[in-house]
Amino acid sequence: CIGINMPRYYGWQSLVVKEKILPYDFLPFAQTVTKTKIYEVDTLPNRLSNDDCQQFIDRIKPQLEDSLIFEYNRNRSRGKAIQSDENIVESKPVNELAKSVAEQVNRIFLANLAADYPHLFEAQIDYEPRVEGFWNVHGFAATKEDEEMRKKKNVPKENLKNPVDRWIHYFGQPTIQVRHNLPLPSVPLDKWTLTTPESSNTDIPKTAFKEIGIPNYDYDPKIYHKLPYERRHGVSIPGLLKINNYILKKLVSEYRSAVH
Repeated sequence: CIGINMPRYYGWQSLVVKEKILPYDFLPFAQTVTKTKIYEVDTLPNRLSNDDCQQFIDRIKPQLEDSLIFEYNRNRSRGKAIQSDENIVESKPVNELAKSVAEQVNRIFLANLAADYPHLFEAQIDYEPRVEGFWNVHGFAATKEDEEMRKKKNVPKENLKNPVDRWIHYFGQPTIQVRHNLPLPSVPLDKWTLTTPESSNTDIPKTAFKEIGIPNYDYDPKIYHKLPYERRHGVSIPGLLKINNYILKKLVSEYRSAVH
């Protein structure tokens, strides 16, 4: 972080993107700044049979019901009861209840799944972690302000409208973050069939998918999406303190030796 911010100790002009704030037609911008392709599929591969899924649901259903009742009564006893209304808007009591329910559901799922999948015992849970991302993206259309700035720097006229770079500063607010040293495998696209305009519905299997490539984004996000354009110090925080098992064991052993 220090190396990024040293040239601009007062911060970088950045497009600020925050979780839960999704302007209209935001997908092309999100794909452009993250270089992400999208695959639309009807169903995802399931390693569990329908019988196994039903048995798991039957096993956790009473636990989920008890946890929901417990969290609802606990919030009501604190004076944070939520009125039953079809048009419930996001508010602090609603968020508090949703956070408590999410933590309970995560606990129940891990406790029951770990009996059959022991590697889940090594999963690490972060509650309300701080997640920030800061990166530079090339290829945005130059605005009039960019052209005027280039004129002041004596940039040749033929280069005034060249694409410009933009710094992106993302702020995430997850309720729960689950980490493990065994990440989920990628979806096996080689077993699927790409949907094309020439293919008929009878020829497309259930595993067909449609690919959405990275679009050519030619708009100014400050105008088109009303994104804040502010000076920010570049910080990238994954929501956890990166520390490997070797360092952790060493710290624990040193602490024990110091205590004894």
